[in-house]
Amino acid sequence: MRVKLIVVGAGLAGLQAARVALEQGHDVTVLEAAETFGGRVATDIIDGFRCDRGFQLLNPSYPEARRTASLRSLDLHPFGKGVAVRGESSLEVLADPLHHPVRAAHLFGGSVGAPDLAAAWRWVRLAGNSSLTLRESIERSGFSAQFRKVVEKFFSGVVADSQLQVPAALARTLSWYFAIGRPALPAQGMAALAHQLAEPLRERIQLSAPVDSVAVDAAGQVQVRCESGRDLVADHVIIAAGPRHSARLSGQPEPPTNSLSTWWFATPHRPSELPFLHVDVREGAALAHAAVISNVAPSYAPAGWHLVEATAVGDHGLDDEAALDQASDLLGETRRDWRLLVRHDISDALPSLAPGQEPLDTKLPGITLAGDFAQPSIQGALASGRLAAGRAVRR
Repeated sequence: MRVKLIVVGAGLAGLQAARVALEQGHDVTVLEAAETFGGRVATDIIDGFRCDRGFQLLNPSYPEARRTASLRSLDLHPFGKGVAVRGESSLEVLADPLHHPVRAAHLFGGSVGAPDLAAAWRWVRLAGNSSLTLRESIERSGFSAQFRKVVEKFFSGVVADSQLQVPAALARTLSWYFAIGRPALPAQGMAALAHQLAEPLRERIQLSAPVDSVAVDAAGQVQVRCESGRDLVADHVIIAAGPRHSARLSGQPEPPTNSLSTWWFATPHRPSELPFLHVDVREGAALAHAAVISNVAPSYAPAGWHLVEATAVGDHGLDDEAALDQASDLLGETRRDWRLLVRHDISDALPSLAPGQEPLDTKLPGITLAGDFAQPSIQGALASGRLAAGRAVRR
């Protein structure tokens, strides 16, 4: 039976749901409040620089990315497989020796000792406990004090939570994707992923069409009212409008979300030649990480220029000058000819989860929610969109 489906929200989850339903021959309309699609996955082009809206990466090992996207067409540029760690006295590069054999001799010593490998295996086992937070699992694993700082700072940026209160099991799943893949950037910015997903839906996406309410009538039809006053009727509605608006439209309390800030700096001098994320484990360091993005994806910067990102999570207290100071120091840059291109403050960067907490959902007839509520990530968003489409067309 052909289903008349309305998808509220054209972020990754909504686009995925609409694509899957359209491929199955259903009548699909997508309503998006913003002037463009992609939701939290967006790229600003400023003076020729590509500045993603908040620091984001696409891991080609995500099953839904491999299934859904044309990764070759995105022209992915991978980061180095490892991290550069700024300690009190030096910068260490901790890299996968299989991908970076020249750095194999420097893997142990400094921040990492052989006992940390055993601790890492203990962490993998502990993180399978659904009742533990990420911080609790790290505390119980027995990492050395220095390497524990590295693990905590790295994960704080991944989950956008400096307190590491997310379920340890979530971090273990994301770690597996890091282990088998190399997170990367599309040559044209992260927005390229959203544009690729939207391509078969262009004529079905209505932009600048915010939705005011969704309700089921006595006949079982779903009534969608737009803020413009326009009313639409559907057999099924998928709400994929982000955690806060999705909760409001489905009559639920707004769930907590994790926030982050990302600064993008232009500089005519390359601060570092390394293709790694840099994390700062020194006392008082507020940034989660920084990186020379143009080392990884040269297309992010105009010829003769370099692009630096710096990211902090939660209530970091950094102003623009302090962020520049910490980022330049972290990267080992002494020449201060950086220029701030843009600062993105993302209040709802990722849903906030705690062990045992049920992700946002609804049992309202004719309505399904989609989003990265259960697994905050691009993989989670794409998988939920596919699942939501399956539920909608089986009504």
